[in-house]
Amino acid sequence: MFRLFAACMIAFAAVGLVQPSLAQDSQQTENPLPPLSPEHLELARQVFIASKTGRAFDEILPTVADRAKTTFIQSNPQMQLGIIEVVDRVALNLVKERKELDEGLIRVWARAFEPDDLQVMLEFYQSKAGQAFVEQYPKLISTQLAVGDNWTQSIGNKLAGQVRVELQKMVNQDVKDLRGSETQGQ
Repeated sequence: MFRLFAACMIAFAAVGLVQPSLAQDSQQTENPLPPLSPEHLELARQVFIASKTGRAFDEILPTVADRAKTTFIQSNPQMQLGIIEVVDRVALNLVKERKELDEGLIRVWARAFEPDDLQVMLEFYQSKAGQAFVEQYPKLISTQLAVGDNWTQSIGNKLAGQVRVELQKMVNQDVKDLRGSETQGQ
């Protein structure tokens, strides 16, 4: 579950990066971007493949298909088996469209990095250390999310505790001030 959450977060973040990039490419007339050379795109493709960053998006279509099943079944429960069969068939036919996503992501890499930087990255990802990084990265993200969640809970508890203490001091001071003003008024 945590891995799926992390993958979805990465996917949504990257989709957020892809959409502006694709929009920029499609709006060439308003704000023309310099064209990407075939060599630049190929280098970006190689880095994209070597980095295996595309695997963060592998769960998108299955997740969308599961949501579609749930939605259609909720609206027509007596057709559950037919719905599952149709959604699975349609989803399998849509697998070939994954290439569009990958091409968009490759363009993001190409727009974000100059060819010299992409070459250095490619060399890293092809190295033993780079391959180890690629294999460990999903685990690192998952573990980092868990550490972040734990820290968030801990710091939230500390904050709430300290705020309670400070608010209690304020209340105590207000009570003391009220008692002092009552004494002076007599």
